[in-house]
Amino acid sequence: MKIKNLPIFLTILFSYSLTFAQTEKGNFILSGNTNLNVLFSNTTVGTDSIETGKIKDNQFAFSAGAGYFFLDNLSLGVSATYAYEYTDTKSGIYSGTNIGTITQSLTIMPQLNYYLPVAGKLKPFIGIGLGYLWLEGKDSRVNDNENKIYSMSGLSLSGGLGISYFINQSISFDLGFQYQHNHLKDRLNPDFIHKQNVIAGTVGISVFL
Repeated sequence: MKIKNLPIFLTILFSYSLTFAQTEKGNFILSGNTNLNVLFSNTTVGTDSIETGKIKDNQFAFSAGAGYFFLDNLSLGVSATYAYEYTDTKSGIYSGTNIGTITQSLTIMPQLNYYLPVAGKLKPFIGIGLGYLWLEGKDSRVNDNENKIYSMSGLSLSGGLGISYFINQSISFDLGFQYQHNHLKDRLNPDFIHKQNVIAGTVGISVFL
């Protein structure tokens, strides 16, 4: 009976060792991901018979990071996230008046990530981070301060969870959800405080070294 079950036992043991080796102490991880809400849209406004305007909207966010496993399954790293949104509004189809707005942000986030030590190719993970965020908005109707309507910065706190699918010993595809709370001050108007809560889905790829 023991000899009959030995191949099954060895298969399970090898599978566990393979997934554990990727996140064991001393390894490095390089990762990149993008928000699932990448959007390119065109909207026409008006009545059934008359077109009164058009709105074009482009937005995306991308993140890249690196980390080091200082304990088995627990890594300390840092990531940088850039987000961009551009909206072009043509109000008055005959007058041709265009309004352009741009929103950009950059976040630098030291973070801890923990991978649950489970067997198989699927590996759940959770993470927390505390960093700093810069947020800027521009409007073509504003002539001062390089068209800026606000220029903010402040602390950013994040928490997330997800799952990694390991296609081999060194590469995984990642899917997750992230919550982020930002507490920002406007440098153009120091009395103005901006509090923001964001929930986003992400998809990405990681390389383990």
